[in-house]
Amino acid sequence: MNASYFKQSFFILLLAALLFGGLKPYLPTRIFPEGNASSTNVVVDSLMLEALSGKDIEEVLNENKDTLAHGKAPKHTTSDSLKGQTPQQYLQPFFEKLQHLETTGQGHVRIGYFGDSMTDGDFIVQDLRALFQGAFGGNGVGFLPITSESAASRGSVHHTYSNNWKRESYVNVKRPTRPFGVAGQVFFVKSPALTWVSYKASAQPHINQMYSPTLFFGQSGNTEAYVEIRHEGDTARIVKPLNASKRLNSLTLAKGNVKGVRVNFFKADSIPIYGINSASDG
Repeated sequence: MNASYFKQSFFILLLAALLFGGLKPYLPTRIFPEGNASSTNVVVDSLMLEALSGKDIEEVLNENKDTLAHGKAPKHTTSDSLKGQTPQQYLQPFFEKLQHLETTGQGHVRIGYFGDSMTDGDFIVQDLRALFQGAFGGNGVGFLPITSESAASRGSVHHTYSNNWKRESYVNVKRPTRPFGVAGQVFFVKSPALTWVSYKASAQPHINQMYSPTLFFGQSGNTEAYVEIRHEGDTARIVKPLNASKRLNSLTLAKGNVKGVRVNFFKADSIPIYGINSASDG
């Protein structure tokens, strides 16, 4: 049986070789002829163009790309004067705040970095935050929502929560039950079962503690809601009421810094919950 298959394979290869040899004189020399192809709607890397022109790649990479070195931005910028300005001028107030913080050591600069799941998972923002905190001071990861689709992949903080949270986002809800928070989301307790959220700091510099963690929540007529707070490594349980009388309310979850914090919510239906903040001057 094996000999028969071998003979069949041999004759097939022999027939293919003879057929190719017979047709070779009639085949074109090039399957894809050379020519000037249209470059319309084609995006070409600038480094490749420089290489084709004979320019040294290192020279291209080392060229000064700093657009802030040219032109003088206005000292003060208002929302009405942004039209017609160059991109770097939009950041002028931000740079002025940084300069004030650097020279006086007073004040705070908080950055709202909006983006997709890469931002939500802190893959890019954590590097940017570490650079700013290393240069200008400060500690903490900043604001954290109640739930996050990227929580499992985030390395800057260990974030877990119960599965009975109701989430409303500006992405899929046009008319929210309550106003959205700073992250464009608002959360509600979904069922009478235990609802909780937990945050545990990582070992990275500037974020190895939960710095004065503070819970933010909105307004509601619910006067019976309360939370049970547990700190990492501590068996004590701290019970505090949720006073939702104002449009935006805050509750300190720890007087100082803790390694982690878990918050259990009780009778908190109808109260809009936004998230917590972990930050200190440092």
